[in-house]
Amino acid sequence: MTPKRFNVGKFHAMLDQRRTALGMDWKQVAQETGVTAATLTRMGQGKKPDADNLARLCWWTGFNLRDFV
Repeated sequence: MTPKRFNVGKFHAMLDQRRTALGMDWKQVAQETGVTAATLTRMGQGKKPDADNLARLCWWTGFNLRDFV
């Protein structure tokens, strides 16, 4: 079986679409989710978030993590 990997690029792109649709900036997303703006920026650079931040973002967006693995 091939190991599965989290597609941070796809996740961040979908997160950005949601943010734009809501008319929010990244600072507002950070405030609403409890995920720091620095973490959101690092995700945009391809860095994976830790499990707690990923859980917060999935809860806030309603995304299913399986769609990004």
